[in-house]
Amino acid sequence: MATVATATQSGQLSPSTLVQMQSTPTLFSLTDMRLFHHFLTVAYPHLPLGNESVWLNDIPLFAHQQEYLMYAILSLGASHLSRLCDNNGDYVNLAVYHRGHAIQGLNQAISQRSRRFGDFDAMLATCYALTFQSSYMSDGLSDFITMVRGCALVTTQIRSGNEQTAFNIEDDWEIRLRTLRAKPLPVISRAVIQAATQSLEAAVPLLQEPLDRIFHETLFLTIDALRNSSIEGYLNFIKVYAVWYDIPHPQFQWFVDPTNVVAQILLAHFIAIQMIMIPLTEADWPKRIDRHARGILGPVEWAQRIWERCPDSHRPHLDWPMAVIQTVKAGVQDGDVEKWLISRGAVWQ
Repeated sequence: MATVATATQSGQLSPSTLVQMQSTPTLFSLTDMRLFHHFLTVAYPHLPLGNESVWLNDIPLFAHQQEYLMYAILSLGASHLSRLCDNNGDYVNLAVYHRGHAIQGLNQAISQRSRRFGDFDAMLATCYALTFQSSYMSDGLSDFITMVRGCALVTTQIRSGNEQTAFNIEDDWEIRLRTLRAKPLPVISRAVIQAATQSLEAAVPLLQEPLDRIFHETLFLTIDALRNSSIEGYLNFIKVYAVWYDIPHPQFQWFVDPTNVVAQILLAHFIAIQMIMIPLTEADWPKRIDRHARGILGPVEWAQRIWERCPDSHRPHLDWPMAVIQTVKAGVQDGDVEKWLISRGAVWQ
């Protein structure tokens, strides 16, 4: 069995970071190696914030130890490439294949009671990799929400058990604030804010479930915060994801069910807000080169699917989200979504 050790800042090997390599590793193809290379150079996640070196240096080592993590990495690489290539059928199929193996392995890992060094790193990295991977899937909305929830659950386990991990998963609000204040942020136009407010207010009579009301409130507070400043709106938008963390499983399953019309309408608003926040979220990964416009087509297609499934009687509630989506689609075709949003008056600098 091979052993790999990482070095400390002083340059000496740290026994606590020894990684056991598999003695009988799975054989991967040359195409898989391309997907792995694409992950390392372009497609690795930018979250948790401040962990770029972990993704580039530590996670590849853990992937040799935990096969399901390697599958998650390959799935993300394939899905990201599928968005950049015109003839993408092979990459889509590869992404689905690798994703299935990654989820199977992740579920088995989570069910284990005994842990080795690197187990939590592998689980958390897999959750994040599959979260980003699902964002490139045309039918990945429920998968995306599920994996966001998975990231939070594993993070909670690490924190509550004071487990050792290569990731820095301390509260990152300070990092975000410091990054945001480094340069002036674009400003969301008052017209967009007002249209979003009116659309969310019109949805109030639809709200029946407590979770719907909570999710609606977080969306509304995000839009309201944008009136004050882009920073406040940005930080409130982060809180939207937290709604999915703590809810009981049955309620969560119903919330992500495509037949839940009210939740789907709210999720369409979430997607639209996510789109208009694009110029603001660039602060999360200012040095990355993978902000290709076609990379956001996944959420665009999520919104289109919601509109297609929505009963005619409820489609007026999707007018504002779909207006935003059409603007974003035009930006994707133009090759620069942020520039297009600015040129259309949705955002100004």
